[in-house]
Amino acid sequence: MNWAKGYTAKYIARLVDRASFNDMEEIPIISGSISRDITSNLLESATIDTYQRIDEQWVRIYMIATQNGGSERIPLFTGLASSPARDINGVQNKYSVDLYSVLKPAADWMVPLGYYLPSGVQGETLIKNLFDKVGIRLQSQLGSGVLTDPIVAEAGETYLSLAMQVLKAIGWYMYITGDGQVQMKPYETEPVASFDTDNDALEPEIRDSKDMFSCPNVLRVTAGSYTTTVKDENSIRDRGREVWANEDIDLISGTSLTAYAMSRLAELQSPSRELEYTRRFHPDVRPGDAIRITCPRQQISGIFRVQNQKIDLGYAAKTEEVAHES
Repeated sequence: MNWAKGYTAKYIARLVDRASFNDMEEIPIISGSISRDITSNLLESATIDTYQRIDEQWVRIYMIATQNGGSERIPLFTGLASSPARDINGVQNKYSVDLYSVLKPAADWMVPLGYYLPSGVQGETLIKNLFDKVGIRLQSQLGSGVLTDPIVAEAGETYLSLAMQVLKAIGWYMYITGDGQVQMKPYETEPVASFDTDNDALEPEIRDSKDMFSCPNVLRVTAGSYTTTVKDENSIRDRGREVWANEDIDLISGTSLTAYAMSRLAELQSPSRELEYTRRFHPDVRPGDAIRITCPRQQISGIFRVQNQKIDLGYAAKTEEVAHES
């Protein structure tokens, strides 16, 4: 399938066997959308409208794309259905169903009080052990970074929130394939795809922004019992106001707290360029991935990292996306 060329698409859902995770009964889809967000612990969700009631069952959404007489079935999302809302029109019922990602069981299950993750262990191993306890399969086998400091679970910690702490500590990100496999990998700079307006991959309406207004010029940093505050006096004078930010950190041995605060303030004063746009669907692009965007006439050219996206289960799976300059 050449995703840069035109194609037609239709969508179906299938119920999924809880034990084998294989497809079962087909459910026609009237409409729907899939949302993915790198900042959300669940990473993705979906909503579908259907004429058939689905109650707390596993569901898989497919796109069937047809091009030049051939067709391909692409899994887009696998997740757990919540209790649906029913819209009644005479004798006809339509059900609106919210679907949660395959990580939902880990978000609902709290770890035991005092649960402890030791340092010196690969983050991948720690997350796999956490997910094994709630029946989630982690497919990654890349050999991740090692946890440098131990993590002790706080009250109310879930298996998912703890896994996300490990992920953040080692500097990796997680994503879910369309058939429901959970995978993790390091952030990469090599783009997985390229888009531009010349071949209609990107729609011409693009929002290009940089939030300088909210940038702090004062930063207070606390590490244990030590606190320091640094200020950018030039910025305060030019803007005529102080904008504060606060951070609590675990300071690495041998690092100056003041030096860290000054360096961190400089980072916070350089916000990422953010693009909001709509593009053609591409099956290999997910939040966390780097992409190349080239629009010379709009003075946009560079590598951007996808933050979130929304895929409409309609004509050609049109995709709304937000990406930050990498």
